[in-house]
Amino acid sequence: MEKHTNSEDVKWFQYEHCSLRTKDKNCLNNHIRLQHTNPEDIKWFRCEHCTYKTKRRNDLKKHIVAKHTTTKDVKRFQCEHCSYRTKWKAKLKRHIQVEHTNP
Repeated sequence: MEKHTNSEDVKWFQYEHCSLRTKDKNCLNNHIRLQHTNPEDIKWFRCEHCTYKTKRRNDLKKHIVAKHTTTKDVKRFQCEHCSYRTKWKAKLKRHIQVEHTNP
């Protein structure tokens, strides 16, 4: 089987102040923001419904869906093979792999 990309063609991002090396620029930016920024300068993402706060916007979104949405507000992902339903697309995908895919 051929590789999808030649490893020589991959652009690597490396932070000059530590050994982090990644193919994902967002990963590098998050690392710098969370590991190499003065804690007082970090932007916190705060929930408008409770005292929850996080350094990651995506974690706040997940928190709001999990804790502050009613059943009718949430888009549910329905398994086409059974009655399983979930708020998370990734969980549905995993469910189908585990429950409905032949080993």
